[in-house]
Amino acid sequence: MELEQDETEKVNSLLDEVVTHTLHFTVTIAKIIVMRHCIESNLLVYQVIRLSFYLLQEAKIKIGKGVYLSESIFEKVRTISDTPEKLARNLFQSLFKKEEIVGRSLCGGNGTLPIPSIDPRKRDAIISQSIYYFIMYDMFGSEQSL
Repeated sequence: MELEQDETEKVNSLLDEVVTHTLHFTVTIAKIIVMRHCIESNLLVYQVIRLSFYLLQEAKIKIGKGVYLSESIFEKVRTISDTPEKLARNLFQSLFKKEEIVGRSLCGGNGTLPIPSIDPRKRDAIISQSIYYFIMYDMFGSEQSL
């Protein structure tokens, strides 16, 4: 009888361990489900915020390879620029910050004192827009036709 009671205690102890581990496992699964729900909710919130930010941004116009300018600034620059030279100058002022041009030259220098050039993508975009403007200006005689 003692052996049976000892075995019963062992079985009960093992059952208690199984129940405890099952409870821990269940709690862990519940935590994982809650964390997954939170991650999915945060992902949804992130996507909504990203979409809202995208919609609130001002429309941009591509004026060269990888070079964009806000539509309102571009239209203002075109409106106040009555010659290709003024357009180039106004685009230059709109695209570059002072820090980007200090100590640099338009094309860079190769002589004894090499000077780094300004961002070539922006520089080429300004040249392209000015050439386009020049052709249109030359063909139609005023910026009104552009």
